[in-house]
Amino acid sequence: MLALYLCYFTFGFAMTFGSIAMNFEMMDSLKFTPVEMTMSYGVIAIPWCIKPLFGIISDKYHVADWGKRRPYIFCSGILLAYMYVTLPNLIGTKTSMIATMTMVSFFMCFADVCADCITVDFAKKESVKGKTQSTCWSSRALGSVIGSSLGGSFYEMYGYKPTFQLIALPCLIMGCCIWTLAKNETGAPNNMCKKLVKAVYKKRVLAFAIFGISIGPNYGPLYTYFLRKELNYTPEDFQWITIAGSYSFLASTFIYKTCLLNVSPLKLMRVSIYCAVACSLVQLLVVTKLSTSLVLIVFDTIGQSLFGMWIMMPLIVIVAHNAEEGLEGTFYALLMSVSNLSAVIADELGGLVANMFGVTRDNFDNMACVIVVGAVADLVIPLFIVNSKSFAAFFEEKPKRDPKRDQKDRNPDSEVQMGQIHCP
Repeated sequence: MLALYLCYFTFGFAMTFGSIAMNFEMMDSLKFTPVEMTMSYGVIAIPWCIKPLFGIISDKYHVADWGKRRPYIFCSGILLAYMYVTLPNLIGTKTSMIATMTMVSFFMCFADVCADCITVDFAKKESVKGKTQSTCWSSRALGSVIGSSLGGSFYEMYGYKPTFQLIALPCLIMGCCIWTLAKNETGAPNNMCKKLVKAVYKKRVLAFAIFGISIGPNYGPLYTYFLRKELNYTPEDFQWITIAGSYSFLASTFIYKTCLLNVSPLKLMRVSIYCAVACSLVQLLVVTKLSTSLVLIVFDTIGQSLFGMWIMMPLIVIVAHNAEEGLEGTFYALLMSVSNLSAVIADELGGLVANMFGVTRDNFDNMACVIVVGAVADLVIPLFIVNSKSFAAFFEEKPKRDPKRDQKDRNPDSEVQMGQIHCP
């Protein structure tokens, strides 16, 4: 299991250590506009929308006697290490930046899908729902904490080239260490695609719910641009913001694992939705310049990271436990890709809303309107989904059957008392 935790640690570290360097290169060196920046993040996230393809490959195609997951994580780790080493030499224009980061996203996603498949295999056998997944996400959060704590300072001291190149090391270690994990010999079922379509149709309400919860317009890159250009925030300032988000991410997974596994998932999601939206409205004080305190921004980041994770964790757990036998990787990847697709659409919607209100790199007068639109969408749509009976049905515990009683019911010679009805 240590190798699996290392995978998630690497994902968290890689996605945070170079994030500040990437943002500043896009804003300062390549001169991305706020709308271009938002749209670019949507393009870079496209590989996360085709996760079912990676799931099919992982479930169906083995590599010699090496198993069905490990070879793909190994190859992805090696290729990621190579790309991070050569990445600084490939970035020179807006197009090359987007293309290169999309390729990095592709291999990162492939490794992530295979790691998720292994996690689902373990999760379906556990007695307490969410234990394995919360531990894996805690590992990812720990990687995020370390990456965000060091990324900004490292970028200021050495520049973007060494920053990206350093990420190659954990990717290489991840690829090599995955061989310590036992291989999974379970084969894929016949008529895989047909069974997958049937399984998804059966769980279509869950798919629609996952899509809807993340569909609200994302104005995060616009907000980052505002902090940089209007408030002159430095890489060190952004480092404190990302550190706060990473630590709250780690805290959220730890609290969920230790205290919230037995709490009603629907109740937890409802409360978290209200709290997350309330935290996002704090940004109105910043964009209207009533208060530009770093402490306020850090508070907002902590709240949204904490409550956002508590909205998603029950969904992640319920998806894993609804994964079809023999299709664990593909089914889980498909439903998670639905969430990623909605996130991509949310990025594009954020850019469109910003364009509609005339937000540019030189004009942030209507930034408050963008935040209000995003907050309303993040409140109304998720609450509608969480309060629907069809969605709530997935969280209802099914009564356990009694094998001895079932055998008695099937035996015609068994004695049955008059008036007694057994409902299995």
